[in-house]
Amino acid sequence: MEASRIKRCDNCGRKTEKFWRRYRGMSFCGTCYNREFKPCACHSCGKVMRAHKNEPKPKCSLCLRLSPCIRCGKITKRLGAITEYGNVCPSCRHYFQEPKACANCGKLTTRLSKSKLLGFEEPVCDKCYSSYRATCSSCGRHRKLTQADDGKRYCKSCSVKGTHNCKQCSQIMPAGYGSVCQKCYYENLFNKRVVTCLAGLNNQFYSDLFLEFSVWLKNDVGTHKAAITLNRNFPFFYFLNLHFPNKVPSYNELIVHHGEINTRINSFSIRFLCETQRMRITHKEKDAAANRRTVEKMLASKTGIPALDKLIFDYHQHLMKKLANNKTTLRSIRLAMSPAIAFVKEISASGKISVEQTALDQYLAKKPGQYSALTGFVLFCKNQGLKIEMIEKSELSVLHSRTSIERSLIKHIKDGDNLITSIKFRAIALAYFHHMPIQAAKDIVKRASISNTNTLYIAVELNNKKYILPAFYT
Repeated sequence: MEASRIKRCDNCGRKTEKFWRRYRGMSFCGTCYNREFKPCACHSCGKVMRAHKNEPKPKCSLCLRLSPCIRCGKITKRLGAITEYGNVCPSCRHYFQEPKACANCGKLTTRLSKSKLLGFEEPVCDKCYSSYRATCSSCGRHRKLTQADDGKRYCKSCSVKGTHNCKQCSQIMPAGYGSVCQKCYYENLFNKRVVTCLAGLNNQFYSDLFLEFSVWLKNDVGTHKAAITLNRNFPFFYFLNLHFPNKVPSYNELIVHHGEINTRINSFSIRFLCETQRMRITHKEKDAAANRRTVEKMLASKTGIPALDKLIFDYHQHLMKKLANNKTTLRSIRLAMSPAIAFVKEISASGKISVEQTALDQYLAKKPGQYSALTGFVLFCKNQGLKIEMIEKSELSVLHSRTSIERSLIKHIKDGDNLITSIKFRAIALAYFHHMPIQAAKDIVKRASISNTNTLYIAVELNNKKYILPAFYT
């Protein structure tokens, strides 16, 4: 045997011409196979088979193929590999292999393949493997190309045969297309898919409706796109065939049974029903659907704290009950849910796990414009037994003013301003630490003098009154 083709058993290390079994990333020679793999019954189907002696629940090859891939979860007809973590499909197999160097460029990769036709005797990476393939200048197919005398690169069919007539329409076309041209190919594909989809509808009403839709789609977007997108629209008509026999539902009925997102996905089908006067969508229904969709998106964003998420869920259920009793609208629900969710997210971001009065005061100080919108949620929290109250608007203005002063103070500190040299900074510090309006603090600073400065504090003096400011803010 050549040195490059020598095989060694991973269990005993001896040379062997072939491996008898590969198991969990290891290859076994014939001797080790007989010693390590013993006859036993399959854990799933009871069939007698050989399994590794340390396997706790052995399965035969058929049952293993029916097991889902541990990476992507798919069940395939062919098993890619049995790794130490479990079964993997052929598509995911390379993720569990050790990276090796490409024989052409030296790049480490897990995706290696040979191609003697392209001149690669040793495994190469995907980039090197596909480097000799490109788009044909005539037919546009991605194939191995050859250089022509005119400087362009063509595939084998186009370079040898050039052009010929389409068997269906007799139009001249590049030989790389095959027997029919692109137009005839998509025409045949479209007709074939129409027949296939019609076979899945057992209701004559919807069979005629889908046939009419296919003609409408072809005229609207062209044969090429219609052939590609027809299968995507079939599930919508199949759903109508099952749930609404012999009639087209209204838009509201469709939203209730099919869901807002699924209905929006089938935009071509909905437009067809509207243009053929089989469905009528009003602006009110569109607005209701949009509000419902927005609320669903807001509910899908979780805070990660179960207590807060449950509180929002219960509040939404409370509002939906009011909607059922015609005491509110979907738009009002959206406007009520938005500040409530923003409030609980602010709580979770601060590290707290429950709704508290201090958290409410801080939130309203930052966003006083949401005072009215948040009132309903606060009342709901009170009814749930939480000790929380909406503060008075007069207190809110003071709280908001103090929060604004605090932000200005922090900005001056970050900018490195000095209390002695900066009059504006001194006024803001005086208003914050002595709880006075900013205008009153500015009047005092303009007329006052700094009577004492040291490392501990600064004294601002006016009319025999001293206002002490912390010196570490300088």
